[in-house]
Amino acid sequence: MSRYGAVLRPGGDKGPWETATAAVGLEGSVVALFVERISAPTEIASLLEVEPGSPAVRRSRHAVIDGDVVQVQNAYYPAEVAAAAGLDEPGKVVGGVFGAMTAAGLDPQTASETVTARPPTKAEAAELGIGERVPVMCIERVVRSGSGRALEALRVVGAADRLELHYGELPLAGGVP
Repeated sequence: MSRYGAVLRPGGDKGPWETATAAVGLEGSVVALFVERISAPTEIASLLEVEPGSPAVRRSRHAVIDGDVVQVQNAYYPAEVAAAAGLDEPGKVVGGVFGAMTAAGLDPQTASETVTARPPTKAEAAELGIGERVPVMCIERVVRSGSGRALEALRVVGAADRLELHYGELPLAGGVP
């Protein structure tokens, strides 16, 4: 996860969003909205590779630039992962989730992402402060440990006209026989 390398080490004060926005000269922040213990719905359970209804934790937050909500992020964790990394408590995770996971010995190593676009729901349009005809970009990411265990399922929604995704220096042959 080279693009997250700077936030894998515990002890930092910035997570991925703050690090990425600072790198391009923007003042980004993350506003923690709530943390709740849930029974994993079928779709989330599938991503986390747990049984539907298993104990899980949902963290909801806004990624903000200059006071504007740019992304709505909902992250889901198996309950034991959240407890081990301190992700089951309210508030911002100083240094980011990956630093907390690394400090807890959970070994986050890989991420798989799916990116799609669609019209926003009425609630998403209101939360993002956009019109209902502005498309949103949806990013679904699953983070795994070195042993392959699913540690996090993240769903991000943001206005497509406000987001850029940059993927550079991706290995073409790494791990492919």
